[in-house]
Amino acid sequence: MREITVFCPTIGVGGVEKNLYLILNYLVKKKIKVNLLTCSLDKKKKFDKKIKIIGPSNNRFKESYQLTKIIICLICFLKTDLVKKKTILFSFQSNIFLILFANLFKLKIISRINASPDVYLKNALKRFFFNKIYKLSNLVIVNSNDLKKKVKKYINVNSKVIYNPSFNSNKSKLILKSKLTKKSNYVNLLNVGRLVHQKNQILLIKAIKYLKYKSKIKFKLNIIGNGNLYEFLSEKIKKNDLTSNIKIIRNITDPTNFYLKSDYFILSSLYEGLPNALIEAISYKKISLSSNCPTGPREILLNGKAGYLYKNNNYKELACTLLKAINNKKESQKKLQLAYRSLSRFDEENNCKKYLSILSKFIYD
Repeated sequence: MREITVFCPTIGVGGVEKNLYLILNYLVKKKIKVNLLTCSLDKKKKFDKKIKIIGPSNNRFKESYQLTKIIICLICFLKTDLVKKKTILFSFQSNIFLILFANLFKLKIISRINASPDVYLKNALKRFFFNKIYKLSNLVIVNSNDLKKKVKKYINVNSKVIYNPSFNSNKSKLILKSKLTKKSNYVNLLNVGRLVHQKNQILLIKAIKYLKYKSKIKFKLNIIGNGNLYEFLSEKIKKNDLTSNIKIIRNITDPTNFYLKSDYFILSSLYEGLPNALIEAISYKKISLSSNCPTGPREILLNGKAGYLYKNNNYKELACTLLKAINNKKESQKKLQLAYRSLSRFDEENNCKKYLSILSKFIYD
């Protein structure tokens, strides 16, 4: 039996990483031999002990540039006998590099795309280059139907859709039984996501500033996440006199209580693949608003039937949409009920089984 070697040079904190833990641990339980190629040795405890971690001898590359981590991981890989064993490569990150590497050593490669190409493939030359590279991959997996269309449009590559394994009905029901009771004079809002350009939390700050002077409703917003824009966002909150309205809370490994205490969840991203945070919010039965960005939110919220979509990167429309959700409680609850019923699409077990089925065909071929 051949092994599968998963390539993920950087394991951060976010939806991609949660999917990585779930999928790999599931594969091992189903008797698949798994290697993980990474520089994030500090995340070792998150994985089943049967998963073989391949990487540098210590964690000194944790803060290095991504390209450095890619090179280090590939060097560590070459020091093993996995090329000789004809391992199957499964790329969770940096697909271009691994596809070229796999073809150089005549190894089968499965690539996973988890973010819309709208942003990074505007240039025709880039699209041509990505088309040629991705066609060298044995299989491309995407996490939403919208993303499948985008990948076809931008790089003319067919792909297989497997939704993120993001919903556990038993866990959801258990948490909802212990739902926190709260009394507040404020409408409590929540955003969960890395503090990076893509997640666009500056939009939330603009919207709250706008609402502070345009609405009599008092708002409190918690932004949960880590990232390089923390100082920038904190300064904007202070500059706009919003410190009593907005808090950025870092280093939270389990945001459950924040979800439970919130009234509305807002996704502000400029682009996505299939945002786990939005699925999580619905699993906690939170009325959800999202930018109508590529790709994922529209699909999760059933084109606005299961939540509220507002124009991407438009803070005034976000503010107006939020007021609409608050002032139309019956409509909001209707949307939420439909959203919760539709979460079975993202069931952990079912989607992990799909990964097992596809990977097994390559492994046992």
